[in-house]
Amino acid sequence: MKQRWMVANSPTSQWSAMIDSMGIKKSEVSSIKSIIETRNTHYQKVIVLRGIIEKILNFKPSENKSKDGLLLQEFSRNLELLPQGLLKKFGFLLLAKESSNFSQIKGLIEEVIHWEPRVLPFYGIDIPLSDDTWNSVDDLLLGIVKNLKDKILAKAFITRVSQFIDESKLPKLFDEMNTDWSLNDLREIVKSPWYAPLFPAFWFSQLSGRVSTSEMTDINLKLIERKKITQWNDHDLWMFSDWMPNDETLRQDIINSIKRINDLEEDYMKELVVRLAENAIIRRHLDEKKIIPTKVLFKLKRDYYFRLLSAGKHVDYSLYHLLVLGDEDRNYLWWYALDPFKQPI
Repeated sequence: MKQRWMVANSPTSQWSAMIDSMGIKKSEVSSIKSIIETRNTHYQKVIVLRGIIEKILNFKPSENKSKDGLLLQEFSRNLELLPQGLLKKFGFLLLAKESSNFSQIKGLIEEVIHWEPRVLPFYGIDIPLSDDTWNSVDDLLLGIVKNLKDKILAKAFITRVSQFIDESKLPKLFDEMNTDWSLNDLREIVKSPWYAPLFPAFWFSQLSGRVSTSEMTDINLKLIERKKITQWNDHDLWMFSDWMPNDETLRQDIINSIKRINDLEEDYMKELVVRLAENAIIRRHLDEKKIIPTKVLFKLKRDYYFRLLSAGKHVDYSLYHLLVLGDEDRNYLWWYALDPFKQPI
């Protein structure tokens, strides 16, 4: 423990040399150095991405429209380097606003509304931003939602943003925008032929715990009637980790949809499949169709979070879940100790 503390409190440039001098077993030294390399590589990538996104989000139009146009094209290319998440969406919102592409603005907003709060470890903002950048984001989002004619869409978007970002980061936005949904309004919205099938899981999340179980079931079945489960947005499928229909045909639609997202190479979707597999009914169907490996649930979860940790992504989140599972490998502590993000970027 003392060794880890000494290394953790030293400059990252000295980590490898210190490991060599500590008399640690040769087999362990190789593993620890691999962790150092993985964590430092991710750290350097974050520094590059921070420079890209801060430049984009702090963009201000000039009088030279031609120059601005070229710069915005460069921004569009650079945004593709960012992983899926809020910052990428905010960057594309800025580009859409500057080009007055209202259709794209609407599409980007709808994508965020589909996200559940549990995407936060994957899509949340894990790149440190300056105060000036947060102020620019505040102005960007406030300007966009105030100009949206669809007020239900705007309110749903801000509701989601409030679940991902602390309100102190966006004071102007949250001072002006209301995210409280009355029960009467929600009951009317879920009857809407437009809004109900557009964001079924969002309405479920807003109503869950506020109505009786029987009413919630009736609402969910009506949402499914309006739009077949196999046609739902992938991000809406999390709803079935909290509620399952009794109808076997609907359950088969859920299983087929899970098969679709299981084929996606995306960390959040992989975790969602594992979470859905916690339901014994879903797990049985997934096993029968060989959609997931035939493993005990503990092994399925452990393998997922260990792969996530080994990739050097979402390290704290992975470590937390491994510890919850009772997997207390002492070498995991090196992942926690060797954290380059403890130094200022």
